[in-house]
Amino acid sequence: MTSHEPTATRDAYAQRLRDYLASESEATLYQASLLSLAFIEHGVGPEDIVALHAESVQQVLEGRSYRDQVRASADALSFLLEVMIAYGVQYQGYMQLKLREQAREADAVAERERQRAEQAERARHDQADLLRVIAHELNTPLTAVKGYVDRAARYLAEGRQERLPRALQIASESADRLAHLIASLTEASREGPVALDLAPVDVRAVAVRACAMAAPAAAEKGIRLVAPEPGDGPLVLGHEDGLLTIFGNLLSNAVRYTPEGGQIIVSVCGDPEGVAVAVADTGVGMSDDVQGRMFDKFYRAAEALRMERQGLGLGLTIARQYAAALGGCIVVASTVGEGSTFTVRFPPMGQGVREGDRGADTQQG
Repeated sequence: MTSHEPTATRDAYAQRLRDYLASESEATLYQASLLSLAFIEHGVGPEDIVALHAESVQQVLEGRSYRDQVRASADALSFLLEVMIAYGVQYQGYMQLKLREQAREADAVAERERQRAEQAERARHDQADLLRVIAHELNTPLTAVKGYVDRAARYLAEGRQERLPRALQIASESADRLAHLIASLTEASREGPVALDLAPVDVRAVAVRACAMAAPAAAEKGIRLVAPEPGDGPLVLGHEDGLLTIFGNLLSNAVRYTPEGGQIIVSVCGDPEGVAVAVADTGVGMSDDVQGRMFDKFYRAAEALRMERQGLGLGLTIARQYAAALGGCIVVASTVGEGSTFTVRFPPMGQGVREGDRGADTQQG
């Protein structure tokens, strides 16, 4: 008996052999050839088939005369030959199928490995690009600080005190820029929501102040900046520096990505639903794909890179963090080539900031 062959198949083989020896018909040979499929499926090898055949012959011929046994043994060899021929043909097809399956599996594994390798390579490139951007952004103001401090020292040594104020002013502005960049990186590294001490704040007054801070950069590019009219405005339960950070980052982006001769309009309105501050520009605008990623840390769209190589891609991320900390959200409407409108919405003064509002996701429109 063979240990590889199930009892049902052994019995079937013996029965097919018995039928063939009784009739020697083509039909019984065909039925015998079908056994080859069962052998292949159960992993029965040629040696096992020969052993099974010898066992079956002994079983079928038991009790017959010597002459019948000799004649039947010769016929049984024809039966075995038919089974082995069918087995060889079926086994070849089976192996080709298995090889094709293995090839497909190997190709799939290779494709997954290739994709993982590409993703890892992209991650390495992205990390290297990010480090280069950060190094460049920090190096520029640092170089200016050192250069103008050295120049101020030289002016002082040469007795040209009249030039000291200008050199020190530029050094101070560059130091402020460096501090701002470091603060931006620190803010962007936050994993949890921003914690702020809240108090009633006049949103219009803060928006006017943010516009005044952005006015020099807008004027330098020939951009018309329209600020809200001064005066008492709607109140929110907020944080003045936090609001300045939100409006300042939105205005900075608007100035950066609005071409020369463009326009930026800042408006403030309040109603029972809350307070909304809109920053609308006539800049390059954004596609849907860009709008889907613009709040991601360090993300900068291709259009933005073409217009302005500098920048860390953190302004919108930080604006979203602060808006969420104040219970608000940022809604965006943008059309490529026409401009963008960023609207910051805050809850009514009476509603305040609920615990569940902190860290809420920014919405897009």
